[in-house]
Amino acid sequence: MNVIAGLKKKTPNIYEGDVFKHLFIWAVLMDRRNVAMLFWKKENNDYIYSALYASSIAKELAEKSSSESFVDQRTDLWESSRQYEDLAYNVMTELYCKDKNRARTLLMTEVEGYNYTTILEIAEKFTLMKFMGHAACQSRLDKIWKGEKLSYTSNVKAITAAFMPMLIMCLVKINDNKVESTESPDTSCQHEKRPNWMIIYHFYNSPRIKFVFHLMAYMVMIVIFCLFILTDLHPMSDKNPSIYEYMVYAMAGSLMIEEIRQAFVIKQMSRNLMTWFSFWTLYEIVMYSMFLTSVFLRLTLSADKFYHTRMMYAITLGLFIVNGMQFFLASKHIGPKVIMIGRMMYDILFFILIFAVFVFGFGIVYQATMYPNSKLGFQLFKEIIYMPYWQLYGELFLPEFEGKEPSTCSHDVTIYSKGNIARCPEVNQINTLLLAIYMVVTHIILVNILIAMFSNTFTKLQNNNELVWKFHRYSLVQEYYDKSMLIPPLIILSHMVSMVKCIYLKCRGITHRHNMFKMKRTDLSNKVEEKAVYRYFNLPARMRRYHAKTMEAEKDELEASYEQDNELNLQEQFDLLSSEMDSMQENQFKTLLAINQLKEKQQKLLIVDVNSKTHGQIFVPMEVPIKR
Repeated sequence: MNVIAGLKKKTPNIYEGDVFKHLFIWAVLMDRRNVAMLFWKKENNDYIYSALYASSIAKELAEKSSSESFVDQRTDLWESSRQYEDLAYNVMTELYCKDKNRARTLLMTEVEGYNYTTILEIAEKFTLMKFMGHAACQSRLDKIWKGEKLSYTSNVKAITAAFMPMLIMCLVKINDNKVESTESPDTSCQHEKRPNWMIIYHFYNSPRIKFVFHLMAYMVMIVIFCLFILTDLHPMSDKNPSIYEYMVYAMAGSLMIEEIRQAFVIKQMSRNLMTWFSFWTLYEIVMYSMFLTSVFLRLTLSADKFYHTRMMYAITLGLFIVNGMQFFLASKHIGPKVIMIGRMMYDILFFILIFAVFVFGFGIVYQATMYPNSKLGFQLFKEIIYMPYWQLYGELFLPEFEGKEPSTCSHDVTIYSKGNIARCPEVNQINTLLLAIYMVVTHIILVNILIAMFSNTFTKLQNNNELVWKFHRYSLVQEYYDKSMLIPPLIILSHMVSMVKCIYLKCRGITHRHNMFKMKRTDLSNKVEEKAVYRYFNLPARMRRYHAKTMEAEKDELEASYEQDNELNLQEQFDLLSSEMDSMQENQFKTLLAINQLKEKQQKLLIVDVNSKTHGQIFVPMEVPIKR
């Protein structure tokens, strides 16, 4: 099964504590939700991960059950997947409301029972968007994006400080309160004389700042590339390469090496072929292949064929410019629109397949009736699709269809076969009728189908606009967390240092390195997760709804929530205590009511007649009511 095989092939040893886990997975595979919940509660740890794992299994099974004979099973599996994901979401809500810091840490903690993967890894791998959109996940990603100890600093101040290093200690606010920063001129710059270089290093090594500098470097490369293509692209025999060309080679080459490095470093990260990031991966493969082809043609072609080189360079430049749209993914407002464009590209592919049938169908009819006995060759293929394709955009070619022959054409085969003059089309009334039918089919039916497909894609993504962006944000944060703080082409130096460091650590037998996306699990994490499960199943519905509203409010204002991250606020503590007191009083009332009912039944025990034959005899029960 792809779900189970998707994790690492290494299987942990089975011990007594794994019994309920394996029974739980068996129940999920059998789609026995009640039995699965029973075994899930019996586990001693990994509650949230197990629920997400179950959701992934059910989701994969539902996708594999595409046959019409499994419609009912597929519906049940989709419902099971949704319920398991909701279960993990709700337990995380309870944990996050109780202890936000531990909840965020749990998301990045390695789970030993599932091959040392993390909760966020499985949520990203199997496209569990709802869980990835949880406030705990997004606040954790936001802290990593801005820097673990720099998350209180606004984007404007951070960008200003990035280009003015002398103002870092004035503008940057440190979370651990080791360095206070205010806007008062008397106190804000008190640390300038003794700057903390470790803070400066963490500031420039944060994904947010690395993103800004890589964006600036990419824009500079595009400008230099444009200057090179537009003003200084000559054959090698006419002029030696300019400084612009060498700079383009250095920057584009370093970007290509960085993409290859990321492919090896993040090779274990799941990438579904139908996701947006795989679209960009394929796009970049084509882009860099065209770039290498352009360089090869630049070095090999002679001056008389240099137009091929110029054409390849121009197309490559266009691909590089469009590739810059990836930087929009960091924006909460523009990013979802870019994702929509990527999804609509798949709609266009399906439309092209349908449109190609009509283009070739009508094109062959046009060619056979208007230009019979054409010469076989590539030009014939071009003429077949030329007219019906441009008719889609309104170019009808009516003079050719109506027989209004231009003066620069001929019906004589000996003349037009030489290629000096065009061939006149044959007049056939059926062509005008076919043109009318073709325009109705393409303009009224096919174009409206394409518009409907775009509208459907837009509606589906618009409803989950923010959720889709939050899901893809994980890959973006992970990508820039792993990138070097040096920009192209200087990033080559970072690659060399990383290679030497990797070889040194291998020789020393050291495999572990600090990674905020992978943390070791502790026994305290198990206890915290177990308490969250207990609270979820024992808190009244009113309190769970309150927690849900708290999560929704926090999703919209993650920035403001950082001020209250250390503990629950006073109002939440009061509501939680009141809810528990109400529950205890209700249970106490039910207990007293049951005791009183038992006493009333006991008081009603009467002396009864045992048998009609034993008149005058009475039966005395063994338990005599106690009179109060």
